[in-house]
Amino acid sequence: PPPPAPPLYLMKRRPPRSTPKPSSAASDVYKRQVRDPRAGYQQTLEVLSTAKQMNSRLLTKSSLMLGLGESLDEIEEAMIDLRQHQVDLLTLGQYLRPTKNHLPIRSWVSPKEFEDLRELALKMGFKEAAAGPLVRSSYRADKIFDGNNLGLSQVPIKMLK
Repeated sequence: PPPPAPPLYLMKRRPPRSTPKPSSAASDVYKRQVRDPRAGYQQTLEVLSTAKQMNSRLLTKSSLMLGLGESLDEIEEAMIDLRQHQVDLLTLGQYLRPTKNHLPIRSWVSPKEFEDLRELALKMGFKEAAAGPLVRSSYRADKIFDGNNLGLSQVPIKMLK
C-alpha cells in the first residue's frame, strides 16, 4: 500500500509559492514503467487538489514528460485530470534518457505537436503552459506569465532540434 499523503497541514503555516509535484503523462504507462510507487498518479492529483483547497491563491503546477509511449488520448486525459484537480500551470517536455540504465525513448514529439498541446492546455483553462522539447518542470519559471511559451516562440526551430 502507498504511504500516507504528506503532511499538508504544514502548508497552512508556510505555504509554498507553487507546488512543483509532477504527475504522469499517462497513468497506465507510468504505473507500470516510471512512477515511484511511493507517489502514485492519484496521490499526486490529491496532493495538488488539497494544496489548492488549503490556499485558493496558491498556484499549483505539474509537468508531463512525453516520449515514453503515451498516446495523445492519454496525454489529454492527464491534462483533464490536472484541470479537474485545479492545477493552474503546466509544463510539457520531451523525455530524454539520461543513461543506458534509464528507460529508452519510445517516441520524439515534434515542435508542432508541442505547440498544439500548449494550445490545447490553454483552451482547457490552464493559466499558462510551457511546451517544447527541452522544457522541464521549472524551466524559465520566471517567465511563466509572459504569455509566449516562455519565449520559445522566439527561438528558431532549428535550434530546438
